[in-house]
Amino acid sequence: MMLRLAFALVVATSLMGCDSSKNNPPGSKSGPGAGSSRTPLIHKNHALFARYEGLSQQNACQVDTDCHKGGCSREVCSAEPAVNTTCEVLEVKIPESAGCGCLDNQCLWFTADGDVLPSSGEAGNPATPPPPDGATCGNKTCETGEKCIEYYGVAGPAGPRFHECGIPCNPQKSSCPEGMTCTTIADGPGPVCRRRS
Repeated sequence: MMLRLAFALVVATSLMGCDSSKNNPPGSKSGPGAGSSRTPLIHKNHALFARYEGLSQQNACQVDTDCHKGGCSREVCSAEPAVNTTCEVLEVKIPESAGCGCLDNQCLWFTADGDVLPSSGEAGNPATPPPPDGATCGNKTCETGEKCIEYYGVAGPAGPRFHECGIPCNPQKSSCPEGMTCTTIADGPGPVCRRRS
């Protein structure tokens, strides 16, 4: 009888001390303290905010499992499970310690230690600025007005890095010189100006 009573007391004590919120990751939309210990990784004014936060994809969420990493280098956090992006080398990379989860009903990159993504070239995540006009690009020299664009091919970051002279452009704006159109080369330098055929 004493053994049964002792066992019942141990079970009751352990159940009273059980905190179900421990099973929820920090910032989870289910459970107490939702969002309390997460810091958005990327400021809205950051040059790569739209790319990394998947602004051109669906982003609404309720829980972390609604959010997915996608893109060529798994650099996009969005609510869409299969996002494809071009494979160019981006100046600032998402740190491996960052998480992709649901913050304020949006899929966003976050950190648990308060760190934020630095701007290109800041200490801790230095960027290599593209060579200036007329600079050597791989085994070529770019013409005036062109930039040296670095990118990965179909193998992604696991493969070699390529260089190509070109004029980067924005597909949503008419930003190419006359006689050229903005064309996205998915397994190449991304959106670049090309002569109209």
